[in-house]
Amino acid sequence: MSKKNNFYDIKLPYFLKPKKNFRLVRLGKNQDGGYLIDTNSIKNTKTLLSLGVGDDWSFEEDFRKKNNKIKILCYDDTTNLYFIIRLFIKKVIFILNYNLKEAFFSFINIFKYIFFFREVKIYKKRITYRDLLIITKNLKEPIFIKIDIEGSEYKILDDILKIKKKLSGLIIEFHNIDLFMDKIKEFVSKIDLELTHIHANNGSLTINEQSIIEVTFSKYPLLCEGKLIFPNNKDQKNFEQFPEIRINFAKEEYYQKYSKFLN
Repeated sequence: MSKKNNFYDIKLPYFLKPKKNFRLVRLGKNQDGGYLIDTNSIKNTKTLLSLGVGDDWSFEEDFRKKNNKIKILCYDDTTNLYFIIRLFIKKVIFILNYNLKEAFFSFINIFKYIFFFREVKIYKKRITYRDLLIITKNLKEPIFIKIDIEGSEYKILDDILKIKKKLSGLIIEFHNIDLFMDKIKEFVSKIDLELTHIHANNGSLTINEQSIIEVTFSKYPLLCEGKLIFPNNKDQKNFEQFPEIRINFAKEEYYQKYSKFLN
């Protein structure tokens, strides 16, 4: 990884590069929690299945604003009202570590939780092997899945492939990609959805040294004009205090021999 002009440049293998430029919109809040998705995936979806919520359901809110006919199901083993209130109290107590603005928005989030999940079902469950097969069995199709489950995504890749015909699209955060690149390559080759976007999460630049990419797939992508660049003009840095990550693509043998997400 090299730093140039306030960017960190990384190399990823070509199989992770979208083949064309697609019509994308950003859903979700500014910075971390927002994703780029193609407009046809939104239009054609009947059920939004969200795996991993935490204290941020802005993507799900924006999706419903664009398509108010969808059914939304959320799964997270930590998210509940007590969790949201506890985060607010933590930010008030340690306000110097956060700031007054964050504490205020955390307070507002308590009420947003009450109103949003009054209409949307959230299940207190950690998703693992075979869960997707059971959950999606009777859901109205096509289904769009958002996956942000902090490394557990690798446990359900085979299950996603088994239900791929039911999907309108998919957003998935891949963690520790340097350790799981072979699994990611196999998944991309078998999913039978178009890879429409990729973004590197600049939280990877923190001391925990996790390598994270956000990848979007679609069954119905629409093309648009313009040059393919990474990050996309609609992308935002996940964390404002760190530089954005710019992706370049290389032959796989070059990537395997020389490239690491972090040095």
